[in-house]
Formats: sequence, structure tokens, C-alpha cells
Amino acid sequence: MKLTDKDKKLISDAVKEAESKTSGEIATAFIKESYDYAIHELLFAVIMGFLYFMIMMTFSAKIETCLSNMFWNYNSNYLLAFNTSTSQSIFSGKVRVFRFAVITIPL
Repeated sequence: MKLTDKDKKLISDAVKEAESKTSGEIATAFIKESYDYAIHELLFAVIMGFLYFMIMMTFSAKIETCLSNMFWNYNSNYLLAFNTSTSQSIFSGKVRVFRFAVITIPL
């Protein structure tokens, strides 16, 4: 962050004016950020990922049964599409309508 002499003078005058109205002293500091919160985001992502994994491991057979009843030509890729769409909607923090676009390619 580059400050010109004019900017420094404006800041100094504003601090002096504010200090004249109080009995305290104001110290100014210019820093990049006050704290790095990335560890909290990482911890949240790991915990949520673990919870999602445990839920999917517990209910994947029931979900697969439900999906096989919904589609005539059920493929195991449908479960993958379901897992992908639900994890994206959960971790993005938005509720979305699940849309399945499955393309079967003969091998």
C-alpha cells in the first residue's frame, strides 16, 4: 500500500482531530490483514467433508436403491452424479434443485 504525503497528512490531521475530543491516544497502523483465518476455513472444510463422507457411507445403499427405482436403466454413475450434486450444493452454502444429466456412452 503506497501512501502519498498528502494522504499521510490527511490521516495525521484526522487522528489529531479525533484525539482532541478524547483523553486517549490513537495509534494508527497499516497492515496487510489483522489475522489469517484460513486455518478455520480449512478445519471447517475437513470436518464437513468427514461428516458428508460418513453420511454417504451410511446411506449410500438406500440412496442407490431409491435411484434404481427412479430410473429404468440404472447405472452406478447415477450415484456418483447424486453425490457430486449434493456435495456441491451443501458445501457451496446454497440450496439447489438437483438436476441429473447423465449421458451413457457405449464402450
